[in-house]
Amino acid sequence: MKRFITYFALMSLCVTTFAAPSRKVIDNGGSGPYKAEAISEPSLPGFVVYRPCDITGAVKGEGAALPLFVFANGGCNDTSLPHEKMLNDLASYGYIVVALGEMQDSINDRELHKSPNGDMIRAIDWAEKQNGDKKSDYYKSVNLDAVALGGQSCGGAQTLANCGDKRVKSCVMLNSGMGNISMSDASKESLKNLHCPILYLIGGEGDMAYGNAVIDYENIKHVPVAFANHLRVGHGGTFHEQYGGSFSRMLRSWFAWQFKNKPKELDVFLKNRIDDFPDYTMKAKNFDAPVNDPFTVREMHCKSRDGKDIWGKIYIPNTDEAKKPLVVMAHGYNSSHGEPQAFAESLAMHGVASYIFDFCGGGNNSKSEGATTDMTIFTEKDNVEDITRTVKSWDFVDPERIALLGCSQGGLVAALT
Repeated sequence: MKRFITYFALMSLCVTTFAAPSRKVIDNGGSGPYKAEAISEPSLPGFVVYRPCDITGAVKGEGAALPLFVFANGGCNDTSLPHEKMLNDLASYGYIVVALGEMQDSINDRELHKSPNGDMIRAIDWAEKQNGDKKSDYYKSVNLDAVALGGQSCGGAQTLANCGDKRVKSCVMLNSGMGNISMSDASKESLKNLHCPILYLIGGEGDMAYGNAVIDYENIKHVPVAFANHLRVGHGGTFHEQYGGSFSRMLRSWFAWQFKNKPKELDVFLKNRIDDFPDYTMKAKNFDAPVNDPFTVREMHCKSRDGKDIWGKIYIPNTDEAKKPLVVMAHGYNSSHGEPQAFAESLAMHGVASYIFDFCGGGNNSKSEGATTDMTIFTEKDNVEDITRTVKSWDFVDPERIALLGCSQGGLVAALT
């Protein structure tokens, strides 16, 4: 009998250790005016609700019921743990966030599974029911005219699979895009079901979803779309940072504009007011405003002094200034024009043109003519001099405002030049 009691006690301890938590406080409740919490609602098993601790106080402070954001996770997994900092922080600014998957303290708490697409609709249905239930904490506290769907990576595909629901007033694709692929019952055909504004929030060319997101942006013709691109973070975004990092701030700006009648946030997306987002580029179209296309990219070639073709791209800011300052950017050893590309995009957002190129023989993947065995720092110095003479003759360039930038060996070449 004693042995049985000991065994039972050990089993109880194991259950306690690995049982899912029912309530969490993340990042001390978030950075917003309403301290937030993550809870498991008995009426919605298998989900996490991120919400202000004092919902009534948040509704009073906002002067209106709170928008609803339903979130699907990376990998279509049934856990929002990797994204909880961002979701919790959003809640602290007066939002109800429902994320697919049971709450976890650790990613190893339990075996992960895939969340069904229909769980996003179940979350909206639950919020509708709670909003009308006088016994619910959410009674008359959810703004059902301000419902958004969003997801990261595969969760973005789940968002597009559900975007036709007429209750949805905004969609967000984080590190996600369909391009020409199919995933989680979504494809490029799903874009046709969009009936509301959509934001793409991407992590630069190092983001595996970048190419597909670019294709989506080009394919969307019938609804407003904004494309916020963090040039450096890749597919993992900034979710691991305190309060969810700049992805969280960008998401707040989008929803503040879309759902909270804060018109100054419009400037972030349509007028390039991105001083708070120094690593981002932004473009937008199909809004009731001029197309926000902050810079133009063209392929432009130069000639070396010995007649070789130098392949390059010019980034031209779409500003009123007729003659733009320009930076010639030299890449490093055995690299290519892609190395300084993020610098070029960032400068173009701030009114400075840039020319990125491949040195003749400068790398195994160079698009310029020349053999790598013929390249030295002095042939590269000659290339930079030849390029600089050429760009001074372009009609949109101010020849008195030209700078050189170099990465690694390209820095040495720029200094020699």
